[in-house]
Amino acid sequence: MPDDPDLPSWARRLRDRARELGLTDSEVARRTGLSQSRYANYTNGVREPDLATLVAVCRVLETTPYPILGVTAERGGGGPFAVERAEALRLVGALGQILLPLAVGILRALAAYGPPGPERSPSGGGAPRRRRPPEA
Repeated sequence: MPDDPDLPSWARRLRDRARELGLTDSEVARRTGLSQSRYANYTNGVREPDLATLVAVCRVLETTPYPILGVTAERGGGGPFAVERAEALRLVGALGQILLPLAVGILRALAAYGPPGPERSPSGGGAPRRRRPPEA
């Protein structure tokens, strides 16, 4: 199939990555647990996958969503903690459908707790002070 100039770049990157690995669309769909027609909707740019689906597809394609979405250090993927974010995303992709919701819950709890400040050093220094969660 010739490259479609109207095809979104992320869909083209999905196709290209599968080709690099020698995988057909039907094989990627099978390994991801998607129907062939659903995966075809993604590779044809008809629909955008949700985050969990994108992570699952990237796991099969042995990559992370960053290169599929075109995120590079020059385009917003760099900055503080870029390496840690990329590693976290890679690890999330390895969790699967059972552990992914648990990991999201843990991340939400950590985000609600807040970053370490002078009163809570990650290097120890006693028990951290608890902050009250924001009231709804």
